Formats: sequence, structure tokens, C-alpha cells
Amino acid sequence: MKMRSESKIRMDLNSKVLVIAILGMIVMFSTSLLPIQLVLTDLQPANTDYIYMVDDWIITENTVLTNDVVFAQGKGIIISASDIVLDGAGHSISAEVYGYGTGIKIYAQENVVVKNLEIFNFEYGIRIRESDNCLILNNNIHHNKKYNIEISRGACFNVFKNNIIAYADDEGIHISGRYWQTYGASEGNVLMNNYFYENKVEHIYLLVAVGTVIIHNTLQGGGTGVYVKCSNDTIIRDNIFIETGIELRADVVYGEYYNVERTKIIGNRFKGGGIKLNSRVTQVIDTVIIDNELIDANDGIRLIGGKGSIIMHNKISGGNYGIRLETQTKYAPRFNSTDNKIVNNEIVECTDSGIILMEGDQDNNEIINNKVLNNGKYGIYVSNYANGNRIVSNTARGNGIYDLYDWSLGIENTWIANKYDTANW
Repeated sequence: MKMRSESKIRMDLNSKVLVIAILGMIVMFSTSLLPIQLVLTDLQPANTDYIYMVDDWIITENTVLTNDVVFAQGKGIIISASDIVLDGAGHSISAEVYGYGTGIKIYAQENVVVKNLEIFNFEYGIRIRESDNCLILNNNIHHNKKYNIEISRGACFNVFKNNIIAYADDEGIHISGRYWQTYGASEGNVLMNNYFYENKVEHIYLLVAVGTVIIHNTLQGGGTGVYVKCSNDTIIRDNIFIETGIELRADVVYGEYYNVERTKIIGNRFKGGGIKLNSRVTQVIDTVIIDNELIDANDGIRLIGGKGSIIMHNKISGGNYGIRLETQTKYAPRFNSTDNKIVNNEIVECTDSGIILMEGDQDNNEIINNKVLNNGKYGIYVSNYANGNRIVSNTARGNGIYDLYDWSLGIENTWIANKYDTANW
């Protein structure tokens, strides 16, 4: 197979599309979140006059590629100087044998730019360690065995912009704070205007990372869109998710216990994927989920032991549930979903229920001024053992069984000024 620079991302054109040129390719995506098909064919150098290298290529100055380069097994480019630019000029680097070596290593450098390059067939496409303020721009990084891009060991304030990141057997981008005691956290990295397609396990994986900004990306298919594990102060804003979603997971890693705190999920659009807050042996705390649109997401916004979340001004339609609060029961300690604010959301036409507090001590939540309409079973459902919740000024109508339902018959929770047609008390 041969990979050509004119490879296209294609889609069915049922609505207005925006066309953006990246690396001489055509990227089309629909404002109505129609599926996009990325076609990458022929995984060989685009030109027959490629250079074959049996050793690592060590770069210490500004470099522009004039040919495609194929590396022998385990070899690749090593950037060994700061303040330099590697310009692929539309050419490719690839591994002779799939799944071996790293395309580009940037270790302990600053202000390196890698642009206009295609990278494929390695174990890792790009690895950035202990390096700050680098720019990875306008590249096509695909079909690498483990990660297309890895950022680790205290690599900070790097920017990844206008790249196509596709078909990794594991993760599209992996940002890790492993060995943070030695190297410091991987902090303040920015992922902007990238297109992620069919990366198998996760498109973006944050592991003990701090202050990552994920903005204006499109993520489609494959595994989890953004997986935030044991990481704090993440911003996920104005992205498009197609058949994939977001999971925040608080857990133990490297023998240490980490919450997931202060994540902001704002202004994203989802088609077929949702948002999940998953407290396992630690807790997801103080998440802000505002102004998102979710269409046909199975569980919509799901809190498993989430605490102190603000869920506001979201539109949810289709799928199974709109907003679902529940208890984490698989691990000790048990975490309930408590002290959350669910305000001014619109939830319509879910097959089960609009807002549901599942069995367990889902206590002290505020459910205020939401519109919950035409869902298959319940509008707002509060299960047994849930106490101290305030359900105020909501409109719940046209839901299949009851608009409002409280196992405690309204005794243990406060119901005030709601508009509804049917209730169980």
C-alpha cells in the first residue's frame, strides 16, 4: 500500500460542510455531526526515490526533508538540540518493520518545531520527554503500534495543532505524569484543532497530567475520546465527538491514590457518545459540565460517585438516560453522588428517564429549573435512600410512566414549584 499526501477524509454530504486544507489533504466535517470517513491507503513512502537509513538520524539544526525516509528496524530521528525546526515539506518517515522504533524523539530540549510531516509504521510516532514549549504542527501521524504521540516525564507547555492522528493500535496521544516525583508533572500541554480518527483504545489519554487544554478537536470512532485518569485541572472545550465520549476516572496509579479534580467540560458536541465520571477507589470532584449538546448518548451524563459537580445548560436528546447519578459499588470505599447542582438543562426523548438518582445515598443534590420532556419512563426519578435533595422549579411533562417519582413519597426530599402532569404521590 502507498500513503499519498492527497489522501482524503470523506463523508456523506447531507448538510453544509466546512472544508479545511491540512497537509494538502481535504478535511470535511458536517455541522450536523454526520459520520466522517477517513481513508488512508497504501502504507508505503509516497515516492519511489526514498532514502533508506540503517542508523538513527540525529538532527541538531534546522532541517527540511527533500525525500521520504524509511528507517531500519528500531531506528528513527533523534532531535538533539533546542530552538530548531524540522520541516517535513510534505514528505514521510516510516519504519521498515511495523511496530518497531520511534519516529521522532525529542528528549530534554526546548522550542522544537516539527511540521508538515507524515509519520507511520513505528511503535511510537513521536515521543516528547522532559521537553517544553515544542510545537507539533500540520502533521499526519497514523498507524503506529502503541501511541501516535507520547508526552511524558515532565514535558510541559507543548502545543499540538492541526494534526491528523489516526489508527493507533493503542492511543492517539498519551500524556503521562509518571515519575513526576523525579521529573515533575507533565503540565499545561495544549491540543488544538486536531482530527482524531479510529485510534483503537483511546484518542487522548491523560495519566497524572495537570492543566491539559483540549480545544477545537474532532474525535471520531475508535475507543474512548478523552480519558482523564488521576489528572487535575483539565479543560475540554468546543470539541466534536462522533461515536465516542469522555470518561473521568479517579483511581490508584503507580501505588498512589489520586482524585480527579476541577475538570471543565464546556461547549462540546456529542453524537453517540457521552460523559462519564467514574470514582473507583478515589473520587471525581468539582467537575464543571456546561453548554454541551449530547445526541443519542447511551447514558448521557453519568456520575458514578461524582461529588460537587455543576451540570448546567446542557441539551440532551435520545439515548437511554439524560443525567444519571449512582453509587460506586465495586470497590471500597463506596462513593455516592452527592452535592451536585443540576440546573437549566434540557432533556428530551430518552428511552428510559430524563434525570435519575439511582438507589443509594445520592444526597444533597440540587435539581433546579430543568426541562425534562417526553422521555420513555420517568422525567425526574429519585430512588430509595436518597435524602436531602432539592427538586425545584422544573418542568417535567409527557414522560411515559411518571413525570416526577420519589420512593420516599416526597418526604425525605424537597419538591417545590415544579410543573408536571403526573407524580407518584
